Amino acid sequence: SAWRLDGGVLELKVTIPANTSATVCLPAPLEARLIEGDGPASEASGVRLLERSPREAMFAVGSGSYRFRVETHAQ
Repeated sequence: SAWRLDGGVLELKVTIPANTSATVCLPAPLEARLIEGDGPASEASGVRLLERSPREAMFAVGSGSYRFRVETHAQ
């Protein structure tokens, strides 16, 4: 995994090994846009929202590489 914070955007890159799954927990206020790849995380293949609270979002992901972005201000 690798992450960076640039202004109001957090980017997290993760690679999940073959034949495994993982839970990805992102610090994300409710008003944040949650992106995976080039689109909404809720529509991404292999990504399923597990829980959303006022401060974080938890996703179940299968094996593969993912690039999540949490955008907390207008882009």
